[in-house]
Amino acid sequence: MLDLKNNEEAAGAFEGSAQDDGQNWGAVWLMSALGYKDFKTFLNVVNESIGSCMRLGVPVQETFQQVTEILDGSTVSSYKLNRFGCYLVAMHADVKKEEVLKIRTYLAAFAAAVAERQFADNSLLRVDLRDKLKDGETLMSGVAFAAGVKGPEMAIFKDAGYQGMYNMGRKALLSNRGLKNTEVLYDFMDVVELAAHNYRVTQTAARIKTHQLRGLNAAASAAKDVGRKVRADIIANTGQRPEALPLAENIKQLESGFRKTSKGMKKINSKK
Repeated sequence: MLDLKNNEEAAGAFEGSAQDDGQNWGAVWLMSALGYKDFKTFLNVVNESIGSCMRLGVPVQETFQQVTEILDGSTVSSYKLNRFGCYLVAMHADVKKEEVLKIRTYLAAFAAAVAERQFADNSLLRVDLRDKLKDGETLMSGVAFAAGVKGPEMAIFKDAGYQGMYNMGRKALLSNRGLKNTEVLYDFMDVVELAAHNYRVTQTAARIKTHQLRGLNAAASAAKDVGRKVRADIIANTGQRPEALPLAENIKQLESGFRKTSKGMKKINSKK
């Protein structure tokens, strides 16, 4: 059972503005409810939320339906969002706004109830960073390949970055953290560590390309040097060695939790 009485004001405003028998909410209304004044700025938040929806594997078209709405007397291209879509937008919105905090708290209570688990405020950011890291890794590998790093050398090159950042290679780090050799380290990293790796791989690619490095030795040396600099920054900013940073929940389980939330919210809507 949902117990949302602690946020009755937000509940009343939110539920009272639902369309389609409690199934959907208009983006124009949601913009105002979250304290935004400019629709173009608000649509940037919506687009970020659509990106998260895609990364989570939740059907975008049923979560964010493209429609037209009336705004200040003019017809504008807009969206009709279901409850999970509103939740994603609230999680991406500016939490410094009091209105955002109220609706986020209300919808987070829904999310916790239907998924039977709590989501940290940075959970969506973690999913987004993990996805961006895939692109960063692809970029770095492509640059290294163009620099002549090919075949089995690619694994050696990538390991050099780990050695610089952690003072140990990937396999040693897996063992150090109690993970299996078949598990993916990035899937167990929290926001700080994922962001650090995003910076590491893109800067490694930039170093190789800018300095026109060639061959495994030069590329691996650059990867290790960039890794050392990232290591120093993490220690300076967090007071922790990168290898001592705590493990996070497997991101695959986190993504599964969000998908369960989406389905659970749809079931609640159908009963309302």
